[in-house]
Amino acid sequence: PAPAVSVETSAGAGAGSPAPALDAAPPAESWETALDSWETMAESLPTTGGAATPSAPVAAAAAPAATPTVKPVAKASVLADAHGKSMDERIDDSRERREARKEAAELARSADRLRSPICVVLGHVDTGKTSLLDKIRRTNVQEGEAGGITQQIGATYFPATRLRGATEKLTKDLPVDVKVPGLLIIDTPGHESFVNLRSRGAGLCDIAVLVVDIMHGLERQTIESIQLLRQRKTPFVVALNKVDRMYGWEARPNASFRDTLAKQTEHAQEEFRTRMDRVLVQLAEQGLNAKLYYENDDYRRNVSVVPTSAFTGEGVPDLLTLVVHLTQQLMAHRIMFTDYVDCNILEVKAIDGLGTTLDVVLVNGELKEGDTIVVCGMDGPIVTQIRALLTPPPMREMRVKSDYVHH
Repeated sequence: PAPAVSVETSAGAGAGSPAPALDAAPPAESWETALDSWETMAESLPTTGGAATPSAPVAAAAAPAATPTVKPVAKASVLADAHGKSMDERIDDSRERREARKEAAELARSADRLRSPICVVLGHVDTGKTSLLDKIRRTNVQEGEAGGITQQIGATYFPATRLRGATEKLTKDLPVDVKVPGLLIIDTPGHESFVNLRSRGAGLCDIAVLVVDIMHGLERQTIESIQLLRQRKTPFVVALNKVDRMYGWEARPNASFRDTLAKQTEHAQEEFRTRMDRVLVQLAEQGLNAKLYYENDDYRRNVSVVPTSAFTGEGVPDLLTLVVHLTQQLMAHRIMFTDYVDCNILEVKAIDGLGTTLDVVLVNGELKEGDTIVVCGMDGPIVTQIRALLTPPPMREMRVKSDYVHH
């Protein structure tokens, strides 16, 4: 299982007809009552179709249907109770049942069953965040974006086979036995107008990559991203990007950075050290101790810096290896898979023929077609059913149109 489920659930009309809004139905009284009412009828609901676990990004989209599946919780079932309990008592009982299920799921966790870590990429606009992911995916998403600027959250799932191929070049410097089933990387906009999307991405992740342009150092949105990560106590590494732009730098495509630095001229090495020291001083001004990742002897106290080039691929194997190493060695307790459902909505949109769909990240647990779910609407909680589950193919950005994998 992996923790990336780009799930799109749908509550749509038939093919060719307009998709109803997800929150068009009247809301339930409260979150607690909506969940309680759902739990009482959950066992009687039929479940069909395949299951989606966090082993890949999942998108649940709807098959054509004549009527929308969104429906409010019946107020009679909320306010009345066959056993004569008050609404407050029912809410307390519902909360206790959920907490008991969560506690039981956490006790059943095992270090042998890991989910895919979630990594978010943050940084100032035009530092090369999307280009860096393009180099890893071998795609060209960045050129297809309006003005070359990312304007929405995107996610890509990297399977374990791809991670093993990328980490082979560092078997001597940083040997890593890839145990996670994959890695979900979330790309965020760097423009100042999209602070909400950056905040949402930072709140979802297990680890972050802060991309810094070595030619410009820390910029406004870089500092903002550091503050977001600090607020959420999220561990992160710094990708010092665009090293290929330094004067006299001789590119060695897709090489590990330590090897390519040793083969540079003395002048190029000196310029790199000067520019990197300037970035380290700027990080120190933000209260962060930082070191080159292969000189860092304490990952918990010092932020690791990985020089990279999204253009030549230098340092990219180092970055992937370090992210996998940190999550497996220092965060194993956090990425143990549990059966308790933890699912976060990224975006709501309408797709022709599918209706209203949700792009979601399934961190833990399992989703199936026919499952009843409760989501937050503008006027309160909404109860609906999953009519289809779809995921983008591995190594494909979810913002790019492609054939979904049906589950």
